[in-house]
Order: sequence, then structure tokens, then C-alpha cells
Amino acid sequence: MAINAGNKGEWSELYTLGYLLTHGGGYAADAQQRRIPGSFHRVLEIFVDGLQSNGFRTYRISEDLVEIHSDSTIVGIVERKKIGELIERVLDDLTSNLNSKTFLLESGSQLMALLARDRIAASSRQKSHDLELILVGRQGEIPSPRVGFSVKSQIGSPSTLLNASGATNLTYRLTGHSAEKKRDLDELIGKRGKALFSSIRELGYSLVLDGFDNKQFEKNLQKIDSRMPNYLAEVIESFYFGAESQLANIARVAYPPGDEASEQPIFKLKQLLGAVAMGMRPSQSWDGDITKFKGMILVKTDGDVLFYYLYNVSEFQDFLFENVKLEQASNGRHNFGRVYEEDGLMKIKLNLQIRFTR
Repeated sequence: MAINAGNKGEWSELYTLGYLLTHGGGYAADAQQRRIPGSFHRVLEIFVDGLQSNGFRTYRISEDLVEIHSDSTIVGIVERKKIGELIERVLDDLTSNLNSKTFLLESGSQLMALLARDRIAASSRQKSHDLELILVGRQGEIPSPRVGFSVKSQIGSPSTLLNASGATNLTYRLTGHSAEKKRDLDELIGKRGKALFSSIRELGYSLVLDGFDNKQFEKNLQKIDSRMPNYLAEVIESFYFGAESQLANIARVAYPPGDEASEQPIFKLKQLLGAVAMGMRPSQSWDGDITKFKGMILVKTDGDVLFYYLYNVSEFQDFLFENVKLEQASNGRHNFGRVYEEDGLMKIKLNLQIRFTR
């Protein structure tokens, strides 16, 4: 039998498939990643992308068995109990493997063979989700439409919610009176990181948003709220010039709790995180319709699999707000984090990347 190689995120996708088939679904979760009693999402069918030539595998769950279909052809029938026995081994192997990159997982390859999978995880053709589900509707036994979910795993290194790129650069103007602007500019040019940000403050400069390098990103943000670009710019500036990286803590410094004026920025920042998780990308046109939200499945370190779905979208946004941080990506790769002069003005680019904390 061929043994396949993948990273922990990819193996977690396969584990999630096996878990859902074994348990017939999973519980909804609150902002603290705890099961919500009485909120079990029962799954009827699962659709997972395969290799280009094979299209989707469809898994239909009955009381004791899982039927595996390729198009209209049944390619396997497996006992749910047998899948459950194997995913326990997969979880043990995943949590004991210290490799942070691509590795072999014999138990995972055995699970792939059992489930007639030809790849560990979804292909890049599935842009906003990793698998699609048909669930039992909330009002009874009427099946839901086919809806997509992304899979995020706490096993291994925390994954990113939003990856840095040139499209996530923001440009700021350095403002503040200085009789020695040329000398200040000479002092700041060439500095990087904390030394640069300390010098900017010591020289008495403050930052004012000049604009987003990618106008599509700015337009997407304005669909959440006309002030959203400014809210985000304030949080990013606070991150680079402060010691805190946890987004919720940064936001509470920028927008103190108890201040009535803080309620709107905090609420909109939560909506932004939800929009990113729902598929909004900085450089791609987004129509702002959050009713297209699919959902996220979280794989916890203990192997539990939890749902954040449209029906508990508020809990989902709260979960994101409390469980992500900002981080500095490669400034050499994305061309940010240095002071430069343009049209007689001193400017600096800062960059946005968001990662789960755990």
C-alpha cells in the first residue's frame, strides 16, 4: 500500500472526515471552544474533492454503514465502527508526531484506503472550503442545502486566518512638526522593527492612514462599514508600536471597553474576522453578502470536532475575536516596515497577517 505524505493541517482534514462519518456529525461550539449542549449538527452526506480526473467522493451515512460513491457508482461500503477504530490511531499518531512539516502517516494512509480517498486533503480548486455537507435541518428532518466548511486544526502549529501579501499593505504618513525633517529622515531610513518604531515615537511623529495599497481590499472593508478601513488601520498601528499581539487585547486598548464610542469598532472588527473566515480575500471582489457564510470546523487537540455554523454566527465571530493574533510577516518579501520619502512626505507601509493562537 502506498504511504502518503502531508502536514498536520492536511492530515487533520482526513481525520475530520473520518470523525464525521464515525459520529454522524459534531456539536456546535461557543466562543470558548466548548460544546453547546443540545446543538448537535447531524450530517447525512459528505462531499470531498478528489483528483482532477475523479471529481468528488460522496459519503452517505446510514445507521451503521457509510456508502462511498464516485459520481453515481458505489465504490465502497464501510462499517462506521471500523472507521472509528482507525481514526483513534490517526489521532494518536498525529498528536505524538513532533514534525512540523510534511511527514508520513501509515495509519492515515490506511484510513485513505478504507475511505477510497486519492488525496489527503482538498485541492486548491476548493477556494473557500475543504469539504461540503448535507445536514439535518434545524426544524426537523428536512435536509439542508449542500454547504461548504473549512477545517482549522489546533493539532500542530496554529494556522493563519489571513495570509500576508502585498495586498495587505497599508501606507501611513508620518505627521508632526519637525524643524529637522531631513535629519529625522536620515535617522529613520535603514532602521527596521522595534528600533524603527521607537525612533518614530521618540522624534514625536504620529501616523495617519494614507491609504490601502490594494484598493479592492479597501472596497471590501467599506462594504462592512464605511469606517472599517480606519478601524483596521488603528489596530494595525497599535500592534506595530506596542507590545501586544492578541487582537482582542489590541482592540480593547485602541477602543476601551465602557466607552460607548468603542462598541461600533469592536463589533465591526468581529464582522471583519467573520467575513475573512467566510471567504473574503483582500485582492478579490467581495459582494459583502454574509448570508453566503458556510462555516468552519475546528479540530481540537483532544480530537473533538466542533462546528461554527451560520446558526451560531455570533458565537463564531466572538470565537475568532478571542482566538487570533496579529503577526509580522516577512518585510523583505512584502516590502513594508521602512520609512521613505514620497512627494515631500515621510511615509511607512505596515502589513496585516492574522493567525490563530490555538
